[in-house]
Amino acid sequence: MLLTYFVVVVVGLACGGVALWLRLITRGRLPRWIILASVAGGMLGYTIYSEYTWYEHTAAQLDEGIVVLRTIDRSFMYQPWSYAVPITKQFTAVDQLGALRNPEQPGLVLADVFLFARFAPVISLPMLVDCDAPRRADIADADFDENGVPTVDAWIDLTTDDPLIQALCQ
Repeated sequence: MLLTYFVVVVVGLACGGVALWLRLITRGRLPRWIILASVAGGMLGYTIYSEYTWYEHTAAQLDEGIVVLRTIDRSFMYQPWSYAVPITKQFTAVDQLGALRNPEQPGLVLADVFLFARFAPVISLPMLVDCDAPRRADIADADFDENGVPTVDAWIDLTTDDPLIQALCQ
């Protein structure tokens, strides 16, 4: 986040410098306010660009085998342009290659689900997916029986077309 603020300031100064240079080569024909307007326009433009490209940039850096499940697009009052085109502020992904399967319980898959949000640390949740039911359970605090199967009380029912089921059970 600090790097983003630094880049916004640098872009604003660069745009102001270009406006100052244009004012100098036109021998003052451009008004003085053009410099401040360029600084503000550059800073606002980069901020908008950064908000809209965050998801694509972050998703492109994911390791092989990590698949995006869902994106959450939002509009904000303090970003009125987001009402025309909502901004992706969060997304979830699952590690397909790191998913574990128990040969004694072939319908159960243990995988890490990652929650990404702008300007927030990535949250990793171990999740148990029952492909036969279909359902899922967060097992961060689960106990395991003698067969290595987690004893989960809070299953959440899913549909067969849920992205988590599609990613892990196909």
